[in-house]
Amino acid sequence: MLFFTILSITLAAFTFDDGQCKCNQLMVETECKFNTQCTWDGVAKTCSRKSCTDLKDQCAQVQGCALDSNGNCKDFTKCEDYTVSGLGQCQSKDKTCTEDQHTTNGYSCKTGTYVPECQKITIKADCKGYQSSTQVCFWTLNPMTKVSECMPIKYTSCEDGQSDPNLCTLNSSCKYTLEKKCVPKTCADVTTEFYCTSIPQWNNSKMTLCQWNGNCQDASGVEILTQAKCYSSTLKNYHWNTSTNKCTLCTTSPTPSTTNTGTTSTGTSTGTTTGTTTGTTTGTTTGTSTGTSTGTSTGTSTGTSTGTSSGTSTTTGTSSGTSTTTGTSNGTKPNDAYTQNKFAQFIAVSLFMAFIQ
Repeated sequence: MLFFTILSITLAAFTFDDGQCKCNQLMVETECKFNTQCTWDGVAKTCSRKSCTDLKDQCAQVQGCALDSNGNCKDFTKCEDYTVSGLGQCQSKDKTCTEDQHTTNGYSCKTGTYVPECQKITIKADCKGYQSSTQVCFWTLNPMTKVSECMPIKYTSCEDGQSDPNLCTLNSSCKYTLEKKCVPKTCADVTTEFYCTSIPQWNNSKMTLCQWNGNCQDASGVEILTQAKCYSSTLKNYHWNTSTNKCTLCTTSPTPSTTNTGTTSTGTSTGTTTGTTTGTTTGTTTGTSTGTSTGTSTGTSTGTSTGTSSGTSTTTGTSSGTSTTTGTSNGTKPNDAYTQNKFAQFIAVSLFMAFIQ
């Protein structure tokens, strides 16, 4: 019973998501040079992506690069700047592009997802791509007209492709057997050690890892891979981490967390404030205030301030004047002009009374 348990663990296939490493994630020179889209800096010991102008024949395979109308590889601009000769080719400029109107020069591109209308396609070479998640365009005999044309064919698994070997092999994860069946490929279908790396699954978003033991077999995990095999055997999805000396999955760098600790205000305030403030202030103030305050503050402040104030306050300069605070906060903040008017009336009455006496 124990033997069968161990055997089942050994034979369990290891699968991983297909998301290739970026050049700047590669720490080892041999891995960087293995990817012909990358270049190694021997002084800084870092790996970076080549510029679009240096990519040439690989231009269509690199996100962010596209061939212009003169056939030169340059930085991608926008979908509407490109024209292609056939359907499905706008995605070679960028994955966000699709065909728009047919012109004398071919098809103009636009932003959008390519959804081919199979039966409107009249050229066999253009008869490709999924019309929906379950149907693919395929050039075959129309049973109604008895004429070969582009038709939408159900294709949701390798089994759906066994009616035609050409339909079967439209998906790279399927193979057509001598028994005229379309079945998924396995590691055992690889006959040489060089190609015994990984096999794509149905939707090509997952891969099955292989290992060579005299023949090609399913691998149980990446821990079997050495530095020399880590990157190439995982189809550039894993890299050798020099800090841990382990074959590690390339992941998107996390977005750094942002902490807001306040606002720093630096400046000079000069002037005179006269009046009465009545009301309630509630809240939290966090930050740093640095500057110079010079002037005269005269008046009455009445109210209650409730909250939390944290941070650093630095005052540099001279503060002169008279500040008087009286009362308890229990009201609202009146109009400043009204307050000043009342204050002026109070001064006038006081002077008049003094004059009478």
